[in-house]
Amino acid sequence: MAAHQERSIASAHRDRSVSAAHQDRSVSSAHQDRSVLSAHQDRSVLAAHQDKSVLAAHQDRSVLAAHQDRSVLAAQRAVLAAQRAVLAAQRAVLAAQRAFSASQRVSRLPTTLSWLRTKILNLIGLSLSGSFSLGCSAG
Repeated sequence: MAAHQERSIASAHRDRSVSAAHQDRSVSSAHQDRSVLSAHQDRSVLAAHQDKSVLAAHQDRSVLAAHQDRSVLAAQRAVLAAQRAVLAAQRAVLAAQRAFSASQRVSRLPTTLSWLRTKILNLIGLSLSGSFSLGCSAG
């Protein structure tokens, strides 16, 4: 009977050892599961941060593009204003040229009037001398 008890005790020790080994494996497996889960959570958090970073970069690019669009629009407006100023200056030059041309015509007017007066007097003189000579010959 002592041998039977020893076998029973040995069997119980083996059962306990097997049970303890199974428990150790279960605990180890649970720890591995937790580690894997933690790693997946870390990856998910990292992916979320990367998504936020990418989104922020896209937003930054959108804001930059909007600022560039505004800058281009402002530059186009400045060019248009400069073109209008050039056109106004060209109109002023044309008006000055017309005024100068008109003043030249006015300054030549007294010379033209003097020439015309001389011609008229010469014609009157010729006319008078012609009628005088005609009158003399008739008389």
